[in-house]
Amino acid sequence: MPRVLLLTAVLAVSLAGCERRLSLSERTRAEQVVRARLEAWVLTVNSREVDSLGAFYHRGPELTVAWSDGRRTRGWEEETARQREFLSGVSQITLAIRDVMVDVLAQDVALATYGLSLDLTSPQGREVSAGPGTIVWVRDPADNVWRIRTLHTGRREVPQTPRFGRDSSRETRDG
Repeated sequence: MPRVLLLTAVLAVSLAGCERRLSLSERTRAEQVVRARLEAWVLTVNSREVDSLGAFYHRGPELTVAWSDGRRTRGWEEETARQREFLSGVSQITLAIRDVMVDVLAQDVALATYGLSLDLTSPQGREVSAGPGTIVWVRDPADNVWRIRTLHTGRREVPQTPRFGRDSSRETRDG
């Protein structure tokens, strides 16, 4: 687990002990809201609209994002520049998530983990990859909206399934 993500999670758990405990209904509601935000974020990534993605991210210098290629960004300005660079080179993108787990760590902090698959097309060709994703969500006290504070994705290219056509080496001969 990346050091930044680990430190953020430890801090969130530490803060959780200092706040009042959430009731089961409050926790369930927060989990539902975070899950809905995550799903909306995926749809927005797939639309490739960088300006729309901004609504999902914490806009301060504390935002940290670890990209699957090993690059890291710190702060919204650096992250939005990286997103623009990445998405400008992609003609098609399909991000899908599965096995989503949301854990509300404190009243205003939640951790979402999920599996992801990514299918994208760029001038270099088509890339299909899969891996894990982790997001630390923080509820903004100014407008009560959950935003991404820390994001980490890890993915590896998935070998593409070969297309089978007529293959003479697979034919059998009657003798």
